Amino acid sequence: MRQAVPLLLTVVFLTVAWMSFDNVWTDVAPTQALAEAAACRAKDCKHPHGVTRVSRWPTGQTFDITWQDGVVTVTCHRESYVLGPMQCQVP
Repeated sequence: MRQAVPLLLTVVFLTVAWMSFDNVWTDVAPTQALAEAAACRAKDCKHPHGVTRVSRWPTGQTFDITWQDGVVTVTCHRESYVLGPMQCQVP
């Protein structure tokens, strides 16, 4: 049992490190494009709009996409938070 604890801690540390690298330090452009597409499903994209806020944390990212008449908040994360394709949704 005592030998399993260091192994478990190592796995947890490496998982959090990977999630931090993937969601916080990598390029935001591909995820931002997915977020804009999700926002466009909720609101008409023919009108001028832009990303006004980006929040990044180890488990995912949040984007505020603003039009003249309102803001759509989009949350993005990996399918299983660690692995899988990135998915974005309007809560």
